Amino acid sequence: MMYLNSPTINFNGAFLVNSMETGSLQIMSKQFFAVRILFQQTLNYPVLAYENSAAEIYAYCFDARQRGNLKLEAYAPCYLLQDKQSDNMTPVIANITWYVPSALYKRCADRAEAVLAGGVSGPVFQGKPFAVFSAE
Repeated sequence: MMYLNSPTINFNGAFLVNSMETGSLQIMSKQFFAVRILFQQTLNYPVLAYENSAAEIYAYCFDARQRGNLKLEAYAPCYLLQDKQSDNMTPVIANITWYVPSALYKRCADRAEAVLAGGVSGPVFQGKPFAVFSAE
C-alpha cells in the first residue's frame, strides 16, 4: 500500500467492541476485507483496518461480545491516508499491540485465520467500500 511518507497518528486506548462493522477497503482496483471500529481515547475516533489487522479485530471483538466485554484495550498506530470518496484523511491501522490476557490470544488465533481464509461468513464485500485509496 502507500505507506511511504504517510503521516501517522498513535492511538492508545480501547476498541469499542459493539461499534465494529465489517466491509471492505478498495486499494487501487482491488477490494480487501476490512473492519471499521471506534477507538476510544479521550474522544472516540473511527479507524479502519484491513486484512490481518481486520481479522484480528474481528476475532477479538467476536470473543469479547460472547463474554459481555464492551472494550478491548490496545495500542494502534495508524497511517493517515486520503480517502478518494470523501477527500478526508482516514486513519488505517498499521499494527496492533493488545493489552489483553494471554488466554484471549489463544482463543482468537484460529478465528482470525478462518477470517483470512474466507471461513467466516458475513456481509464482507456488500455495498460501497468504507474508503478508496490510490497511489496518486
